[in-house]
Amino acid sequence: MKSATVRKSLLFVFSLLLLTATSFAQNNAKPDSAAPKRPRIGLVGEYTVRPGMMTAYLEAAKNVGRPLYLKAGIKEAYFFTNLYGPDRNIVTLIEVHDGFAALQARNEAFTKNNSQEARDAWSAKVREFITDQRVYIVDELDELSWMNPKLKTPPLYYNVVERFIAPMRGRDYEAYLKNDYLPLVKKSDSNGIMVSRLRYGGEAGHYFVFIPVQELTDLDSPGKITQTMGADAVAKMQQKLVGIVQRSETRMLRLRPELSIFPAPNTAAK
Repeated sequence: MKSATVRKSLLFVFSLLLLTATSFAQNNAKPDSAAPKRPRIGLVGEYTVRPGMMTAYLEAAKNVGRPLYLKAGIKEAYFFTNLYGPDRNIVTLIEVHDGFAALQARNEAFTKNNSQEARDAWSAKVREFITDQRVYIVDELDELSWMNPKLKTPPLYYNVVERFIAPMRGRDYEAYLKNDYLPLVKKSDSNGIMVSRLRYGGEAGHYFVFIPVQELTDLDSPGKITQTMGADAVAKMQQKLVGIVQRSETRMLRLRPELSIFPAPNTAAK
């Protein structure tokens, strides 16, 4: 059982924004109206690192773990650490795939393209550093997401809002984001918004909203939507969520580019 757990950690350790560099690749790619939309999924892993071992873990993930995923052909993965949140010892990792067939192919390539010795070495590091894990799948909701094309590189910080929606009210929440909130994101020239919906690994009606932040000092001022509309108008608009949103949780993540795998600029155009 312990071996199976370690193997599972090994398979998922570079598995959250799904999001960030893909959006920048799309912003910088030539439009291709004939290209069909492909449903994309995010394989998300949240890992708890032993207290006092974060620096050593990040070093091992960079030098021992990341090369294995590159050899396996992983083309898109994002590594985050908690900046402000309930537990500074948690790291979040997201892989983005075109579907479950691609995810299965990735698992097979991981074993095929990496030696047993290399995989065992990383398994040993997993046992040394990781005390707990949570793994889940999310659906990327492109129609509810937008990244400001003025941003040419992914920001380092992300305000993540997790929202738990009342039963049977998911469509109402998505309609609010699409018709009320997203137009204001664009009108106010904010950094953008990235939305995903939990598919497997938790309770239904669970959404993740990523809001990019350029500099932490930006948090000292009201957001651009509030500056554009005014605090009273924003509060009035948010009244539409009464009865839809049961509760929300927030945290601030920091992207670790040196531990991430960014897609080539032309990936989104294919």
